[in-house]
Amino acid sequence: MIRLLLFLLVFVPLSMHSQGFINLSRKQVMRELEKQISKADTIQIQLNESDSSIAYLVRDPKLQPGDFIYMFDDKNKCVSEIKISSCDSCHQKTLATILRNGKYDWQKLNDRTYVSSYSKRLMLEMPQASPFTIVINRMKWNRRSYS
Repeated sequence: MIRLLLFLLVFVPLSMHSQGFINLSRKQVMRELEKQISKADTIQIQLNESDSSIAYLVRDPKLQPGDFIYMFDDKNKCVSEIKISSCDSCHQKTLATILRNGKYDWQKLNDRTYVSSYSKRLMLEMPQASPFTIVINRMKWNRRSYS
């Protein structure tokens, strides 16, 4: 029961923010992640930065590990979010939370791919080679390529 509560405390807020970080600046993403860390101060979380990414890594013995990676373009805007769960049920909960967000009007293309409404220009993929992974990318679609 405690594990479930801790899971909900850490993963659900980040899942709800899924795709919400796309187009934010690096500074805005970092600020949101630091807020999450301060709210979950009893949980071991690593925050790693590189030139092109920020990784939020849950590494607590009380929780299943989880990775949340945010990729940035040359203008420091978030263009991709990668969510890696360590178990199928965690992965399914994360996916369900993302797809429930009506703001994006996710449409299923196949078992591993969803697209948002045209105005949001997002694609969600679950790579077959990477189990329990969800990748959300900002796409440079035009009307023709979207249809």
